[in-house]
Amino acid sequence: MSALRIPMTKFGFDFDLLIKSWADKLDGFRVVDDTLTPLEGGLGMGFDILREFDTTGWRELIPAKLLEITQPFPEYQYQMLWLAANEPSALEFLYQRPILLALICRHCNVDSKVAQILCRRGQLGALEALGLDATDGALSFIDKLELDFDVGDEYVHISRLLDTSQKRYREFKDYPHVTYACLRLDSIFPEFSGKPLGLAMLNSGESQISPADFQKIYEVGKQLNIDNVLSVMSEQDSSLQLSALYERWITLKRKGSHLSLV
Repeated sequence: MSALRIPMTKFGFDFDLLIKSWADKLDGFRVVDDTLTPLEGGLGMGFDILREFDTTGWRELIPAKLLEITQPFPEYQYQMLWLAANEPSALEFLYQRPILLALICRHCNVDSKVAQILCRRGQLGALEALGLDATDGALSFIDKLELDFDVGDEYVHISRLLDTSQKRYREFKDYPHVTYACLRLDSIFPEFSGKPLGLAMLNSGESQISPADFQKIYEVGKQLNIDNVLSVMSEQDSSLQLSALYERWITLKRKGSHLSLV
C-alpha cells in the first residue's frame, strides 16, 4: 500500500514524515537521510493541510466516516485515527464520544502508546486517568456538548467543568445541549449556569449579551446596593428581561435611589 510522505522542511523542520496507509495502521515515521524513526505521538496538524502532498489517493483509503468524525479536531486528527486503526476500544470511543478521545490525545499528544492504554481502560477508566470525574453523569455531559472547536480553549473549559474537585458540569443537567457560549459564560459568571437566564441564552431566538454587558449590568446593581446582584440577574427568564432590569436600575441610579427594584 502507498504511504504519504510529507516534506516537513516546508514547515521549518529538518526531516520528512512518512505515514503508512490505513491498511498498514497509519504508522508514522520521521525520515532523516533515509533513516526511519517511529513517530511516537501526534502531528499537531489536520489532514486538510496534508492534501497537497497526497498524490496517490492515500487519504481516500481512510474510511470517510472516520475522517468526518475527526475533522473538528485537526490538532489531534492523526493520533485519533492512528488509535482507531490500532485499538478496537479507541475505535469505539471515536464512534461514541470523539470528544473524549480528543481529550485523551490532548493529554498524551507525545505518546500514542499511553493513549492506547487509556482507551483500554474504558470510557470511565479513561476519565479517571485524566483526573476527571468518572461517572455516567460526566459522560452524559460530554454527549450534550455542541462545539466547533474553532476558538482554541474548548478543552480547557471541558476539563474545568469535569474536574473532580468541583464537578461543575452538574450545573448543566437540565440543558438539552451545551454550546461554547455556555462554557464561556460559566467561566465568567458561574452563578448563571443552570439558572433561568443561563437556560434562556440557549434559545436561538435570544439576543446574546456580551460578557462586557453582563459586567456593566452587575456594576450598576452593586452601585445601587442591590442584594445578591448576580442571583437577581440569573433569575431573569430572558436577555430581554435582563435588559429591562438594567433599564430600571439605570433609572434608579439617575434618580439617586438606593432601593432595591427587582
